[in-house]
Amino acid sequence: MTSARVTRVTLAPSARIAIARHVSACYPHEGCGALLAAISDAPVVYIDEAVALPNLAADARDDRFVVAPLAYAALEQKLSTEGKRRRVVGFYHSHPDSPARPSTIDLEMALGLFEAVRCIYVYAIQNVSRQGAPGSASHRLAASHAPLQPTVDGDVVTKLEANNPVAGELTFWKLNAQLTDFEALPAET
Repeated sequence: MTSARVTRVTLAPSARIAIARHVSACYPHEGCGALLAAISDAPVVYIDEAVALPNLAADARDDRFVVAPLAYAALEQKLSTEGKRRRVVGFYHSHPDSPARPSTIDLEMALGLFEAVRCIYVYAIQNVSRQGAPGSASHRLAASHAPLQPTVDGDVVTKLEANNPVAGELTFWKLNAQLTDFEALPAET
């Protein structure tokens, strides 16, 4: 589990690709999954893998997600036995046809998870739409955004066939120290 000390996220290109592909496949519903990283107390988290998890929000998958508990438990079990000293440091989900900004529902869910496990996680939000804006960016709540420089591997979902969903902006967040809102985390891919 990640600490409140995290100040920056670095995302492996393969994890960026996995998130974009998964949420595009889930469109027009929200897709969700876990973010994995090596166990560390460093303020920069290197997310080396994104693992898709089923969304159990059957009646409201258009605007919320519920991670399947059995799938999450199986992932934690796998991590504990693989011997690579990795852990779940956060979760990702998509905002179909909506900005990659935390919603009130996202805040309620993050606060509920914090109350249950007393851990601050990293949250990634991926915009996906039929008319998405390719690429990724990170934002601060009160500041302007700065687009990241695309890489050959990281800028994979820029052109899809007509009428297919396109993954757009990807942002990273964590709960603020007061547990009243999210604060943005700068990110690199």
